[in-house]
Amino acid sequence: MIPPELRPAFEEGHRVETPGGVGRTRRRRLANLVLPSGHVTIGCPGVYADQAPCHIPLSVLPGNYPVFITLAVHNGGRATTAFVTVHFAPAEAVMWEVAGSFFTDHGDGVIYDASLAEFLRQKKEAMSLEQWQALKASALQDGDGNLILDETTGANAIVFRACDWIYRCHVGRDGDGRASCLLIDGRVHRSHTDGIAAWFRRLCRR
Repeated sequence: MIPPELRPAFEEGHRVETPGGVGRTRRRRLANLVLPSGHVTIGCPGVYADQAPCHIPLSVLPGNYPVFITLAVHNGGRATTAFVTVHFAPAEAVMWEVAGSFFTDHGDGVIYDASLAEFLRQKKEAMSLEQWQALKASALQDGDGNLILDETTGANAIVFRACDWIYRCHVGRDGDGRASCLLIDGRVHRSHTDGIAAWFRRLCRR
């Protein structure tokens, strides 16, 4: 069962507010996420403490899992990331729990296996700034966000353009308590003050 407050992540046409503004949801599939160890990490490793990845407290079986992005489409066709979901099982979650959050001030949204952190760091350093920005932006258009980190195993990262923002994370579990879905929420919430929200909106529109 999906709580009403999380339904916009899975359904199109909802009115949502992100740091980039208010828009209607549109959902589409990105690439499969390949997890060699089953330990999910969100956020890009960087040189600053506030860029530290968020190690979500869940473990799933190693495998390939479908990833979806839900966009907030604004006037003029511009889009920002409202939600990203990773589906670990076909069964619908019957309970949801908050599983931390991640923050970025570089617009780097990345999901990957914890064992691949150094691979990701090296891959990003080998890319030009223009290549990295284009990869992030492609997830908002018609790209799949796929960044191969290990050619031998096909292990990868899913990369998307985030706003400079705090992203809440939720884990959905089935009736046996197993993780069936990871949801990354990029909306503006009432707990965010108006002043902070306005500042982040300006950054996101750059």
